[in-house]
This record gives sequence, structure tokens and C-alpha cells, in this order.
Amino acid sequence: MHLYNSSLSNLSTQDKQDVEVAQLLLAAAEKVGYKQLDQARRLLGNCQWIASSASTPIRRSIHYFAEALLERIKKERGSTSRENETGETACLKREALAFVALNQELPYTQVLQFTAVQTILENVTRNQMFT
Repeated sequence: MHLYNSSLSNLSTQDKQDVEVAQLLLAAAEKVGYKQLDQARRLLGNCQWIASSASTPIRRSIHYFAEALLERIKKERGSTSRENETGETACLKREALAFVALNQELPYTQVLQFTAVQTILENVTRNQMFT
């Protein structure tokens, strides 16, 4: 039995597919981290092929992250050069767009940031009262 079987059973078919593609992306990112670049490139190719077939925000963000990881693989292999520095800028833009798309679809980070700011403000206010 799969660890997440009970939690995935409540999802729609589309959502389950999105989760599977996201898991592929995470596996590819792990392979990049362990310098298993050929395996990562194959997984990322699958991610891009699946993610490009639909235009949901989750799949778009997966597509952008996959592109960014492929850029990183190219850099690791040394196939980029100084003349391709605009590629770095484009990669950063894609990463930023992916982050924005993910935040719009899943605003968990905004909630966490709000909570962190609130905690900081409370502590600053508390410290000012004691000084």
C-alpha cells in the first residue's frame, strides 16, 4: 500500500496526475543533487512532455522548474559559455515565473511569510516595551 494512498483517494484524476508529475520533478531534482545528470535529464524530459500537454498552473510551474533544472544540468556539464549569459537571465526569469505561478496556485508560502512577519513584529513590539 502506498504511503499517500488514503490522501490521494480524495483527489480528482487531474489532481492525481499533477501529483505524479510533481513527484517526477522531485525525483529529477534529487538526481541533479546527487550529480546523476543523465537519469535526471530523462526524468525531466518526461516531466516536460507530460506538463506541456496541459495548461494548468501546476503543470506550467512544473514545466518551468524542469527547464530550470535542465539549464543547471547544462551548466554542470560545462556546455554553457560566456556568450550564453543571456540564457542565465532567461533561466532566472523562468524560475521567477514558476515561483509566481506556484504561489498563485498554492499560497502556502504567503501564509508562512505572513505568520513570520507577524511573529517578528510581536517580538519587536514586546522588546520595545521592555526598553
